[in-house]
Amino acid sequence: MNGEASAEEKQELLKLLGESPEARSIFLDLRAERLEHNSALNAEEVEAALERFDRSLDGQKDSKSALRPLLRMAMQVAAALALLLLTALGGYYLGKNTRPSESPTPPLIMHCFAMGSESKGSITLPDGTVAWLNADSRLTYPEEFEADNRIVKLEGEGYFDVQPDQARPFVVETGGMRVKALGTAFDLRNYAGSENLSLVLLNGSVEALFDGHDKAVRLRPNQSLVYNKRYAKYEVASVNAADYVIWIQNKLLLDDEKLSVILYKMERWYGIDIDAAADVPKNMRLSLTIRKESKEDIFRILEMIAPVSFSGEGDSIRVKGRRGKQGSLIKKMYEYEMNE
Repeated sequence: MNGEASAEEKQELLKLLGESPEARSIFLDLRAERLEHNSALNAEEVEAALERFDRSLDGQKDSKSALRPLLRMAMQVAAALALLLLTALGGYYLGKNTRPSESPTPPLIMHCFAMGSESKGSITLPDGTVAWLNADSRLTYPEEFEADNRIVKLEGEGYFDVQPDQARPFVVETGGMRVKALGTAFDLRNYAGSENLSLVLLNGSVEALFDGHDKAVRLRPNQSLVYNKRYAKYEVASVNAADYVIWIQNKLLLDDEKLSVILYKMERWYGIDIDAAADVPKNMRLSLTIRKESKEDIFRILEMIAPVSFSGEGDSIRVKGRRGKQGSLIKKMYEYEMNE
């Protein structure tokens, strides 16, 4: 209403008014208040105009007394009509550049690809880049990328297989960090409730730039970057990057794997932290296949076939060795097998 909004802000408002009856109601109320406010301001302008009119009549009192009330009403009506017209036109041309010397700015259409708490999936972006989203994740991207860059926004965890384009870097914005790539594959994890943000590079190269830092951090393949959002500090380490993207597979096949390996891969699959106590038989070998089962279902299965128990909820899980008839029998069988 003040004429200070950018083209992007106008588009955002236009979309909101089109989608939300509540927003439209609030907007109409604000516009009504604005009309009343401007009517009070216009009264002062009308008085000033009438004074100029008085002076122009050069003392013709009869003419002034007859014309002044009519002129006052006409000017007030004209001011109100002008304000209504401008407000209506502002809504009609919302998001458009109305200067005749320039062509209208095309509307920026944004899309949002989101995953629920028990799902994950992939999408091909307008440039051919393939993005996988883990559970409770969201990716916001434009219908068409700009001529000089490709910018998306991530909440949660995403794996990106970036389509090479030397002229347009691919940029992911998330939690105070911008990850810039040209043609590469990387995993980026930033959940709202987590203190850390992590970036793992599979191939190619990426640059990470943090808010408040002037220098970008460049990663090589099989390197990870963990950024602490609270203290604004980061650490780079060498990792097996392939382990960090097993969650994009249709199933997790564990064939005669040590329990320690199973727990590690479950961390990557479900995006959780598992703390194993010293009495957990980590060398015990098991076989199982995980598809769409919840982590709670897998915990129950492991408790049935191994002498362990799981506790905790959310992203932090604790596993301990378990005693009892069933646990003792399984443990004896396990120890016998190891001795053989």
